[in-house]
Amino acid sequence: MNRPTLPPLHDNALVLALTSQVTHLEEENRQLRQALADCATNVGAVASPQCSLDFLLMIPREVQLVCERLRSAENNVTQIR
Repeated sequence: MNRPTLPPLHDNALVLALTSQVTHLEEENRQLRQALADCATNVGAVASPQCSLDFLLMIPREVQLVCERLRSAENNVTQIR
């Protein structure tokens, strides 16, 4: 029975470095997804960090629209006074 050959030591170090980087990027991705979901919540929408990327990508536009509506409402109140 043949035993698998282990990669040379420098290959193991490369795998460890890449694994560490992937772990870091996964955590960064998790934090960014949570931040977008929090933004949606802050403007009255509902979003989960686990929803699709396509849905998360719509959140900045939704925030923009809410801000525009608020500015418009503020201008209307100012004009009435």
